[in-house]
Amino acid sequence: MEGTNNKAKYILAMLLIAIGVSSILNQIFGWNLFRFIDLGGMFVLIPGLWFEYLYFSKHHSPGVLVPGGILTTIGVLTLIESNTFPMIGNYIDSLYIMAPAVGLFQLYVHDKRDKGLLIPVVILTLIALMDFISEIVGDIFSFIDASIVWPIILVIIGVSLLRGRSQETKEKERL
Repeated sequence: MEGTNNKAKYILAMLLIAIGVSSILNQIFGWNLFRFIDLGGMFVLIPGLWFEYLYFSKHHSPGVLVPGGILTTIGVLTLIESNTFPMIGNYIDSLYIMAPAVGLFQLYVHDKRDKGLLIPVVILTLIALMDFISEIVGDIFSFIDASIVWPIILVIIGVSLLRGRSQETKEKERL
């Protein structure tokens, strides 16, 4: 236990030194190795990776994968958003909805494979992807009224399902 405590203190000390030196270099020379605005993602990503580490190295309960997946996903998305062009943030915002889906999917994969976990995973993923796609489509086809895009897509999907069903009926009649 003492060795683990010393290792955690060492990692924390090195992290604080790196942040402090980076801030000093930023103030004196204007070097932006780490900007404090960008570190927000790290404060979420590090605990998320710690939960992942606990499961994969120490074989803790698979339940630690849920907060690990959520925090890791939010941390990665925050870092991407803060370190890229501001316009990318408009698209990434919709992917935050998938963070709980990632954690629950990890639990599904590494636990008893309870199929009930897949229901919220699929629902959250579909909502996030639909929002993400509508953001992109809305910007690319800004001349089209956005309120009509999803109904058109639903009609296309419905027609394709009916065509597929009629083809199945024709194949059954042949047999």
